[in-house]
Amino acid sequence: MKTLIKAGVSRSTPDQLVGTSNYVVGKMTGNLAFATPTPTLASIATVTTTLVDAIEAAKSKASAAIAAKNTAARTLRSMLADLARYVNSASNGDSNIALSSGFEAVQRPTRVKDRKRVVQGK
Repeated sequence: MKTLIKAGVSRSTPDQLVGTSNYVVGKMTGNLAFATPTPTLASIATVTTTLVDAIEAAKSKASAAIAAKNTAARTLRSMLADLARYVNSASNGDSNIALSSGFEAVQRPTRVKDRKRVVQGK
């Protein structure tokens, strides 16, 4: 399986996770290329709502509320990573299909022989 897209959420804040989740769920809803996503879009939407509520509750600075926010963020991060793996598999190597999911493309490094040689002083 060729990796075409990535979840890109490993360092996302809880608020950024909510944004990414909403965007990806919006792009994948009704997308015929991804008829049976794993995890389901409904389950991702549910955890996203849980995280939104937990973010609000954590503003109280209560330890339990902050722990709940962190748990919901970890869960959503894991689910989005699983969904990205599903997209890579279901797209069968077609980058246009993979990108229609709303996830970001994996950037491939440029091969050394393809780079232009930079000459000092010119």
